[in-house]
Amino acid sequence: MLGVSFGKNFYSVNVGGPALFLTLSKDLKIGVGALPSLYSLDGKLGARLGVSPRIDYKNLVLIAPFFHQDAAKNWIRSVGFGYKFHRKTN
Repeated sequence: MLGVSFGKNFYSVNVGGPALFLTLSKDLKIGVGALPSLYSLDGKLGARLGVSPRIDYKNLVLIAPFFHQDAAKNWIRSVGFGYKFHRKTN
């Protein structure tokens, strides 16, 4: 999965990591996952692991990643979307 998320003075590019899902139908899953991310916070770049609830519908993903900010001891919230790329099998 490749995704983007946005928050207050915050932007990130996320890739899908490990996740735990509850499958509701063939096309719909809900769950929680880890998102390795590159981000920009107040114009400063960095890398961080986010934790996110997610809703997957076919190849589209709705995410709401949270990122812990060590220095300020608070959490950065964001909302975004992603796309899952699948390898075709024969």
